[in-house]
Amino acid sequence: MTKVHALPLAGEPPAELLRPLFRVYRAALGLLAFFFLLPDFLFVRPNAGLDPSWAIAINLAFERGMRFGEDFIFTFGPLGILSTRLNIGVSPLAMMVWDLFLMGSIAVVLYLTLRETRTYLSVFLVFLAAFLFRVVPPHTIALINTLFVIFLFLLIYHLWRGALWALALAVLYSWLIFFTKANMGLPALTLMVVYLAYLVILPRPYGRRPALLAGAGFVILGVVLAVVLNVDMAGFIAGSWHLADAYNDAMALPFALSSAPQEMLPLSLAIIAAFLLLALVNWRTILKNLDFALAYLMIAGYLFLVFKHAYVRAFGHPWYFFQSAPAAIGLLALYARLVTSQDSAETSKVAESTDGGDTNRRGPVEAGNRRLPKSYQTVSEKIAQSSLARWSAGVFLLALLCAFPAGVQLYSTEALDVKVEHLRNYGRMAVSGPPYYEGNPNVQTQALPQSTLDLIGNGSVDVMPWEISTIYFNGLAYDPRPVIQSYTAYDGWLDQRNADKYLSDSAPEFILFSMGDIDGRHPFFTEPRTRRTLLSHYQIVQRTPGFLLLQRREQPLVVTETPGATGTARLGEFIDLEPTDALQFITADIEYSLRGKVERFLYQPKLLWVTLEFEDGETRTYRAVKTMVNDQALVDPFVETLDDAQVYLESLGRDGRRVKRVRFETDLPRAFQPEFTYHITQVVVQEMDAR
Repeated sequence: MTKVHALPLAGEPPAELLRPLFRVYRAALGLLAFFFLLPDFLFVRPNAGLDPSWAIAINLAFERGMRFGEDFIFTFGPLGILSTRLNIGVSPLAMMVWDLFLMGSIAVVLYLTLRETRTYLSVFLVFLAAFLFRVVPPHTIALINTLFVIFLFLLIYHLWRGALWALALAVLYSWLIFFTKANMGLPALTLMVVYLAYLVILPRPYGRRPALLAGAGFVILGVVLAVVLNVDMAGFIAGSWHLADAYNDAMALPFALSSAPQEMLPLSLAIIAAFLLLALVNWRTILKNLDFALAYLMIAGYLFLVFKHAYVRAFGHPWYFFQSAPAAIGLLALYARLVTSQDSAETSKVAESTDGGDTNRRGPVEAGNRRLPKSYQTVSEKIAQSSLARWSAGVFLLALLCAFPAGVQLYSTEALDVKVEHLRNYGRMAVSGPPYYEGNPNVQTQALPQSTLDLIGNGSVDVMPWEISTIYFNGLAYDPRPVIQSYTAYDGWLDQRNADKYLSDSAPEFILFSMGDIDGRHPFFTEPRTRRTLLSHYQIVQRTPGFLLLQRREQPLVVTETPGATGTARLGEFIDLEPTDALQFITADIEYSLRGKVERFLYQPKLLWVTLEFEDGETRTYRAVKTMVNDQALVDPFVETLDDAQVYLESLGRDGRRVKRVRFETDLPRAFQPEFTYHITQVVVQEMDAR
């Protein structure tokens, strides 16, 4: 009988006499991988700045019982506190319990994976895939990738072994991912639902009951966690969808402008190309094994998500792809080898019984929870499965090689010493408590003048555009608008949530207002509806070097909207504005072409620019966000500095530098429809008795 070896990653299992040595080697690398994946710190110290501010905001929202999806809309959910690792609203004991749970999950994944390795090389490659998780801290900013890869492992392990504990844990992890970061959680929940449906449509030998019970548990667990974590599910899902979708348009940053090594994008594309080629070469074999096809699609979906995360905003993000993509592909390679090896073993058993004349053994055979082939495979089928396993292993090896430059800083003789010191710090924090304010320079740098603190007193405070750390370090009562930082109000729906907050009875009494935006955007295009409410509902009560302190008016002012000019324009063509002392907002229905939509979906959209021409003939060009100008954007007057903002607020928008005309343009016209419609809205804000 012809034999076909299906062992990927060239090499044979160690000889019988050397197996004890192999087991020691495997255990040593497994323990070393586990050691390096231990958390570095129990908590991190609060800091000032854009990203540290949203981290503080998540913990403050959790600590103060804000309702996520209603009071608080951000890409992170209530369990984002596990990623920020701030000692705000989270006790050391709670964080240590979480670490024990997560490290227990990681230990199980490592053990079950290494248990299936048969060669020295395969053990080493598993170690490398685990070690690469340290490219981006796996317990903080990249926690969501860590959770998702564990989730994928649980699904694939259940698909192979039928282990019910793996299915139950997968249900739990899908919700953990969702309530940690919804833009990854929505795909996780979708995948969980699809997987359960697959088990019902194509039941395992043990029937549909486990899948139906898991489905019921999935629903019940989601409801319970939503209540316990104080989440408005409809608002959380809707807000997360708007944030995730408009993120493409608002936060895209061309890779050429990033500080990442320029070889990262080609290396990422090489991994994806090889992964796609795997399916193209072995498509017949994959279609004959629906379980493997499902596993392939799960890994493909994750690679797409992590690629988008890495390259829509290329600044500092490409490392995320190399951190977890090799491990995800490694899961597929492991599954391909296991399925092939098991089918080969089953085929041998069936063949032996058939050669012995027992023709009754050609019916269905069961081993554990997995249904086996009805008859032994033909030689060509075994060759095809062997090819699939070798291709999967080859793509895994390629992914590790391509990821090597991203992790080069990890391959140091000092890595072990650094890790030991980190664990000592963890132990000190666990025993003596985290350093809360001790030695934190932000306590001084973010300190507000005493006169400002006296004015605010115990009043509720929000901050615009993003420096939430100022509220925290001054011990003020944080009462934010739902979309907590101006630059993340990517579209009109999100902006309206913020405006509704400032118009409501629950609006904060004070706002610390300053100027600023990111990525060269127009300095006052962000949050047009919300900033309009500042004119009608707030007034300046103090000017500090860095802020305007706004206080809520006792009697709101009257806002009158008047339709202005409408028309059709082309990209690159100026639109004239009417001379007036009213505020002028433009709504431009600029849309992507088919090519632009495809590029936006698969990679990142092309950038849009706006050029302003002033009455004195000077022009300025800024980045414009499509989803913002599709709703409305303030084009006249022009507000750039804190002085401009003061004039804008004190004059109710009547004074300031006037804009004569405006033009939208792009570096790649073929990415957009050449023509668009627009309309101008004029707004006047005035006292009640001035009408």
